[in-house]
Amino acid sequence: MRNTHPWPWCLVLLFAGCLPTPAPPAQQAPPAPVGNRPQTQETETVDAEVGVGKSSQNLGQFDSGVQKAVASPAQALVRTKEMAAFDLQVKPTLEAYRALHGNYPKTEKEFWDTIKGVKLPELPAGHKYVYDPKEGKLKVERPKSD
Repeated sequence: MRNTHPWPWCLVLLFAGCLPTPAPPAQQAPPAPVGNRPQTQETETVDAEVGVGKSSQNLGQFDSGVQKAVASPAQALVRTKEMAAFDLQVKPTLEAYRALHGNYPKTEKEFWDTIKGVKLPELPAGHKYVYDPKEGKLKVERPKSD
């Protein structure tokens, strides 16, 4: 008899993106200046938390009821993956580092070496992950919104 219950597949999908990967995330370079004009776009830095990823921002743009009904489970999955990365992997890793060394990583290189293997959500174009050693937090630098 064939098992047709959806729960095993839901669990596989839920945790598929939560497993650590051996390579650190690729840093996205800011766009190159156009012509000879210097790039003057202002940036802001925000905490890396649920909602900053490219997928979560793309899933929030639906108008009709049918689109929202289809997108809601996908939004929940994307948000769960982001929460797992930021709240269940990065934060505890930093707290463990602090418990062992008495402080958070002091440099960005030390930070990336510490969280090696954590798969961070992909960011939209022009956004990049940065580490703030003063606060001991992962942040996202992005173009300033008006």
